[in-house]
Amino acid sequence: MNASYNDGEKEPGLHGNYHRSMGRRILWQVFHFLLVWLVYWLLFDGGLGTTSSWVGQSWPPGDFTRRIVIFLTSLILFLRWGLTNFYLLKRRMPWVEILVVCLELAFIHGAFAILGGQVARPVGIIEFVGIGLFGIGSWLNTGSELQRARWKKDPQNQGRIYDRGLFRYSMHINYFGDVVWSMGMALISGSPWIFLIPFYMCCGFLSLHIPRLDKHLQERYGQQYEDYAARTRRFVPFLY
Repeated sequence: MNASYNDGEKEPGLHGNYHRSMGRRILWQVFHFLLVWLVYWLLFDGGLGTTSSWVGQSWPPGDFTRRIVIFLTSLILFLRWGLTNFYLLKRRMPWVEILVVCLELAFIHGAFAILGGQVARPVGIIEFVGIGLFGIGSWLNTGSELQRARWKKDPQNQGRIYDRGLFRYSMHINYFGDVVWSMGMALISGSPWIFLIPFYMCCGFLSLHIPRLDKHLQERYGQQYEDYAARTRRFVPFLY
């Protein structure tokens, strides 16, 4: 689940056309805000009980501290996506892509709140590890993009591939960061079912997003890309 924020200002399609699509971005962000409100309702305003009654189940609220952490991580995710949406992502966003991303966000927030919000076990070492992974993954994803955005503002870097900062360790460190923070969310939730989210992300990145972006980068940068790929891990720093 990720829009690529990078290099193709003039290439049409997924990695193309510098275009703010401001109306679409505002709608996307409003929808995301409503998802955060939904998480709050589920966790603290009787939403779990109401929702469970619709399906003939009983979902009692779980550990209060866990529910607070779940809400805060959802809020941080909303703020990070806002930064991406209005500052980092500078290409045109087709309606189909916005719809897919909104559905993915709805699934992530909803599953996180419903499944994690029922867990009665007190927060412990596993959850603290999850908080650490969530922070590290958020930094890898958004921090790497901020580094690249700052570098690309320099006119002297026009036409050059970005291979510095966190992207020295992985060609797709932003995607790897997505998998890391979603694994952190799974640990925070206390529900093993949430691990399906990072699994889904990893499969999507390796089978679809990374091959498509690599093809675009190779066409755009030629030998620069070949040299970068030869010395840099593709996805997992130091490993793969």
